Amino acid sequence: MNDASIEILYASPKKNGNSALITYEIESSFAKENISLEIEYLYDLDISGCTECEGCYDGSDCVIQDDMAQLYKKIELCDGLIIITPVFFANLPSQAKALVDRMQMFYIRKYLLKISPRKPGLGTLIAHSERDRNFSSIELTVRYFFDALGMEFFPPLYFPRFSPNNKDWEKLIEIFACDFVKRLKEVKCE
Repeated sequence: MNDASIEILYASPKKNGNSALITYEIESSFAKENISLEIEYLYDLDISGCTECEGCYDGSDCVIQDDMAQLYKKIELCDGLIIITPVFFANLPSQAKALVDRMQMFYIRKYLLKISPRKPGLGTLIAHSERDRNFSSIELTVRYFFDALGMEFFPPLYFPRFSPNNKDWEKLIEIFACDFVKRLKEVKCE
């Protein structure tokens, strides 16, 4: 299935921490499925928060001029979208939260203007924490994000008390990638 377009939204401010280890393993697992990924490092991008200016309320694109313009296009065109993130105060890091808030444009189109959202797609979340955490807050935020985009939410993968020394997580990612690709094929055919 090498015709699938999958974007990774890398939400960690660190490029060499646990999110990087997980991302590397995700890339490796998807490569076994003949799928390449494009990674967007959110902290390398200029993403302002939503100002609730209502400039998108008529169906127009967001009026804020920053790197979201390029991300909107990639998000609209991709078949699959995976957010890889650490947990900050039971939710997404600030740059990822700003991106989620900027999905207001898609929410307005879908719910107020009744404009069909983007093509069918599959989205999910891979979150980790070094402590035992409840992931319900971060999942709720990300569910709303994918709902605004009209993407099916694939069961997330959580790593509480994540430790790179415990190699069980690598096998879980391999199984996750296989299942994600299988469901993505189904979604593309529906």
